Amino acid sequence: MHGIRAINLRDEIEIRGGNSGIYHYVLIGNKLRHVSRYCIGSKKGSRGRFSVIEYTIPADILEQYYVIKFEYSRDGALRSILKFRGTPESSEYPVHLTIKDLCNLEFEVLSKRLSAKLQEVRENYIPMLRDVNDFSKKLGLKIDVAPRLLEWLSFPECVPKMSLARWPDSARLKGVKRSCELVFQLWMFKQIHLALDCREVIGDSWRLRQSFLAQVPASDFLDSIGRRWFVWWEPQIVTLSGFRRPDILLTKKPRITQGLTLLVECKASDFAEWWCGGKILDTELRPYRETFKPKTSLLVTRSEVPQEARKRIEELGFIVVDCIGVKNFRHLLDQIRECSYWIE
Repeated sequence: MHGIRAINLRDEIEIRGGNSGIYHYVLIGNKLRHVSRYCIGSKKGSRGRFSVIEYTIPADILEQYYVIKFEYSRDGALRSILKFRGTPESSEYPVHLTIKDLCNLEFEVLSKRLSAKLQEVRENYIPMLRDVNDFSKKLGLKIDVAPRLLEWLSFPECVPKMSLARWPDSARLKGVKRSCELVFQLWMFKQIHLALDCREVIGDSWRLRQSFLAQVPASDFLDSIGRRWFVWWEPQIVTLSGFRRPDILLTKKPRITQGLTLLVECKASDFAEWWCGGKILDTELRPYRETFKPKTSLLVTRSEVPQEARKRIEELGFIVVDCIGVKNFRHLLDQIRECSYWIE
């Protein structure tokens, strides 16, 4: 590196307690490439709960092309996007970009696994977000969500790009998969309202933040025959045997009690990833049944569930509804409607 003018850029990745991080990309045309593709040296270190990688980049590259600095908050939301030449300190006119600006840029993707997942996002999860938006607009709903989900609902087509700003590809793939899980769960929340023929949401809002037992439900609505329903989004319950947080609960009372109407657990990832050799039976499904004693329990999955695993899940009292997507969900609605006739 002797005789080469160089500039150091530092990525920071939170490894304990959150999802925050800082990542740098080089912008050539409308294509974003991570700075590691141009580095002539790198140095790893740590800073508190962060893993740090400092990349040494030839100065002529960073002076010729723009650098885009992405910063994530602890909850995984994209906090800021800064565009500059050289370094933020040396750049004469650093510019703050918006999520809308990001929609016009493309990330370089070399991983085949990541490319395949992004294609699945385009075919299934972006349509799910649009479906939720259309449903909420039809009912005149305000959706009160964490910043990350708000970004996704505002710019559905940009959802994968909000995760692709991470690095390396393993982190990008993990971020995209986590996005898919949340989108699938949000879409399932909407499907419950559709199945029960929701006509009016009391208060005209969905409060989609993790709710504690003593707090209000995420949705309070009336169906077409005047029945009142309460839907809970990731209620956090602490019991003597441990911490419980199912994805969605449906009740006929404005509180969570044993014998509630419906418990829904959603799995968007591939079967092997959530099955984990059957560990889910003891870590999630059995404890949920024992804690809440729901009249009906649904395990709703994007992937197909093999017969042997299905049998073991059904033995716990769950109904498995698999291969669910934007083009295959009618039987899911039927299962939800059936549970509505139970009396708590």
